[in-house]
Amino acid sequence: MSGKVVALFVSPSKGVVDRKDEVEVRPGGFVQDKNFAPPEEGKEVNKRQVLITEIELLKKHSMEPGSQKENITVEGVDLNSQKPGAVFEIGGVTFQLHDKLCCKGEKESIKGERGVFASVVEGSKTIKVGDSVAVKQQQ
Repeated sequence: MSGKVVALFVSPSKGVVDRKDEVEVRPGGFVQDKNFAPPEEGKEVNKRQVLITEIELLKKHSMEPGSQKENITVEGVDLNSQKPGAVFEIGGVTFQLHDKLCCKGEKESIKGERGVFASVVEGSKTIKVGDSVAVKQQQ
C-alpha cells in the first residue's frame, strides 16, 4: 500500500497554519511547528506529534487540505483503516500510527475520518510534497 504527500502544514504559533513545500522532521515532530518536542529519556513518547489526513476523506466531506489543522495530507494510502501500532514511511522518515482524531461535538458523518495521529520513530530528514508514503508494518 503506497501513496504520496500532497500537502504539508506547520503551525508556528497558536491560530496560524502555514502551507509548506517541505518541512524538517525529527523525533518529536515537525521542527518548525509549535508542538515540536524532542523525546526525553525515560518519558513516554508524545503520540500526537503529527496529524495526517487523507485527501480522499477530505474530498468526501467537501473539505480542503489544511482544514483539519493536519500536518500532512496524503493521497493513495489508507492510513485511516490501519490499527494503532502500524508503521509507515514518508520520504525516508519512519512513523508509528497511534489514534484517530476525534473531537467532542463533531458531526456523526465525519466521526473517525478526520485524520490519524503519529509519532516519528526514526529519521531526521526534510520531507517534501510528492514524497512517497508506504505502510511498512500493519497491526
